[in-house]
Amino acid sequence: MVTGCGDPHSASHTGYLKRDDSDYVYATCNNRGIVFQFWGVSGASNCHVYKLQTTDGKWISWYGNPNWLAGGYGHGDAMPILFDKQAKRNMNGQTVYKMQHRDNAHWWISYRTGWGHYGAVKAHYHEADAMNVELKPD
Repeated sequence: MVTGCGDPHSASHTGYLKRDDSDYVYATCNNRGIVFQFWGVSGASNCHVYKLQTTDGKWISWYGNPNWLAGGYGHGDAMPILFDKQAKRNMNGQTVYKMQHRDNAHWWISYRTGWGHYGAVKAHYHEADAMNVELKPD
């Protein structure tokens, strides 16, 4: 679940991640979203680094410039993501995380709130602008 859907800094909205017909990942407030399986990355310097697989067996990675997130990849091409636990909880008192692109560690993950590709998720933000996510069991 994405906390602050529509505004990454607001706790008053919640949303989900979805994949469109072209496999790009978007934040949405309109449906339940996609389910990810978390796979630990062996040899990672932090135990909170995972690769994400969707229920149809596709893996999440980045595409193009500026690092749009998309599904449809094989395991070898999947992007390792650090789930960085935040001290501040969301409006429901739940633990939230920010996600960092570990192949390019200075970029964090969030979504567009401006014109064009509204809600599109990409790994091209500074830490202060990264979206907060709450993890929910399926």
